[in-house]
Amino acid sequence: MQCGCARSLATATSHISQRIHYQNANNDSKPNTTAWKDPTDICANDDLGETQPSFSIAPPAKAATDIFVDINFAVNATGSLAWIIDNSTFGT
Repeated sequence: MQCGCARSLATATSHISQRIHYQNANNDSKPNTTAWKDPTDICANDDLGETQPSFSIAPPAKAATDIFVDINFAVNATGSLAWIIDNSTFGT
C-alpha cells in the first residue's frame, strides 16, 4: 500500500487530494468521494471544564523523572511556521 497527500503551499487553498494505492487496484481512476467543509476550528479543543476523565488516576507526590523541553518557533525561508523542539525543527 502507498499513501500520498499533496497540497499547494504556494497559494492559499483548501483543496487536498489523496489516493491510497492497493495491490491489483485500478490506479488510473480518480477518487469519487464528495468533499465537505470541516466544521471544526483548526486549533480548537473541548473546554477543559467539560472534559471528563475515563477514570481517575492520582498523580505521584513527586515525579520520578523531570524532563525539560526547549520549545521555540520561527518563520523559515518559505514563510512557513517552524517549531523548534530541543534544536530539532518541525514544520506546520
